[in-house]
Amino acid sequence: SRPVMAEPYIMTWYPEDGGYASLAIHAFDMLSGTLDGINSAGLVVAILADEEAVAALGPNLEPHLGRVPQAIGLHELQVMRWLLDTCGTAEEAKQALLEVKQYYTFSPCHYIVADRDGNSFIYENSTGRNVQYVFDGSERPLIVTNFQIYRHRTRDQWPEEPFTLSTNAFWRYHVLERCVVDHDGLFTPKAIKEIHHRVNVLSMVAELGGISLQGDEALNVQARTLWHSIYDQDARSASFSFYLDEQWGRDNKRTGRDERRTGYLTMRLVV
Repeated sequence: SRPVMAEPYIMTWYPEDGGYASLAIHAFDMLSGTLDGINSAGLVVAILADEEAVAALGPNLEPHLGRVPQAIGLHELQVMRWLLDTCGTAEEAKQALLEVKQYYTFSPCHYIVADRDGNSFIYENSTGRNVQYVFDGSERPLIVTNFQIYRHRTRDQWPEEPFTLSTNAFWRYHVLERCVVDHDGLFTPKAIKEIHHRVNVLSMVAELGGISLQGDEALNVQARTLWHSIYDQDARSASFSFYLDEQWGRDNKRTGRDERRTGYLTMRLVV
């Protein structure tokens, strides 16, 4: 059998009923599998797993009772399609997220949204999804990885011990934040690609774990960045690099591994 999400695909949508055209990466199914994208208004949306909610809920992820499981609202990926179809600004997307009924079908997630005028925000649900949180962007770029922002708003709410593979979401946030603070001028595509490389899984393992992995720490490094997206909101275009596989060094050790990825494939909406 094929690994889950082994064949993501890029789709362009040109609705004829008044919705926005959009360009997005999909998986799972053609309608409800939106993972990130941009629409013709220049609105960009991306989704990230909420690892703390995943750990807290475990296998008890909202079982939907009945012979045919039913739920009211939109699941975590359908929300992305709805935002791209109906929202032209960050403010519209914020209101949409606060008003729509939501449920999880696969994994708790949080969202980062930005429009072409420079407005942005992070949207999170609490672990039990009974409280909604919105963090507005300011003059500095917003950063989000896979821990809950609402539970760790300040550094004194971060883990006290040095970063490990088990706390890699905080390490990645720290590295990204330093890259933003230390950068002068605009972020070019080249700079964005270099920053992305600094927080990929193999760089993380080299920094935090070396070749010694044990217990639950090993579980935290099984994921890979399956794609990296760079958006040009003025041009309504996106460039995607996809993960292919990994190559091993002659010593067959983790330190000899290197990712093989596609070059960046650029696609543009016709608007």
